[in-house]
Amino acid sequence: MSEDLSDRLQKYLEMTKSAEEVSEFYKVSRTGFEEAQAGNGWSPEGIKEELIELKHIPLDDALNVSELSKTKLFPRFYGLLGKPQKEDVELIGKMLCWFPYWIISGYHMCFYFRGTTYNIPVNEDVVAVHLGGKIRDVHIQGKPFNGPTLISKVKASEDIKSSPRHIVLSGDVTELVHYYQEGSLFLDMFGRREAVFKSFMLASPRMSKIKHISNLNVKGLKCDVSRSAESKTGIVNRLRERIVRPPTAFQSILENHFEVTKLQTVFLPVYVFHYQHKDKIKEIRINGVTAEIMKR
Repeated sequence: MSEDLSDRLQKYLEMTKSAEEVSEFYKVSRTGFEEAQAGNGWSPEGIKEELIELKHIPLDDALNVSELSKTKLFPRFYGLLGKPQKEDVELIGKMLCWFPYWIISGYHMCFYFRGTTYNIPVNEDVVAVHLGGKIRDVHIQGKPFNGPTLISKVKASEDIKSSPRHIVLSGDVTELVHYYQEGSLFLDMFGRREAVFKSFMLASPRMSKIKHISNLNVKGLKCDVSRSAESKTGIVNRLRERIVRPPTAFQSILENHFEVTKLQTVFLPVYVFHYQHKDKIKEIRINGVTAEIMKR
């Protein structure tokens, strides 16, 4: 939990030490979950995302990896002919492609009031309880009893005398409840959770912030930047589905805060090389960060 949230929770704890202060909280609370919305997560169009460039290896390094595997692109012809020789496979195209991924983090915090019922055990010799300015009935085995009838039963029966007793607080009990959840998602360009990308980013690869996607262009090399198929709003909604939990039962909402603390578009560089052997054209994709050959 952040320092700001910790301070806010402490503030609520300090301000709920008296009935008057709780009543003041109740007066300013909202009747609906939507009415009490606060934080940038409810209006994602106003969130500014960071653009992150993952540092790529030099073109020659990627090309060396590609050249070692280019003959594997063209399998044997019906099992009769062997693989082509390296000199028979020609490089006809090379480019650097950038693929967007998303990282989003945030939290949801909710303070709300709800009514409840308390069953409070009392000693076996108690026949009445004065609490909160009211006389509370004492219950035996789930049945309330009071007055002379109660006393006569208690004196007449040892079984009843030894039975568990409790008072029921219902209708005038209001709880101030706190909910907090935070989370992060690592998503591909379609908004799908991507475990490989998550592991890769947790390894802290070299990267830097950029101001515009035009900064991804590399002089002397054809570059292509893919557009994300999922919108910023869609990405924020993914996080909301994961961490926002509206209370199932409540009287009113004191605070309903959904905050996005990080929203990044991370561009992964991929070298794409096209090779030709006779009339066939194939491609190899090399991860521009790890220099690994990528599966299609």
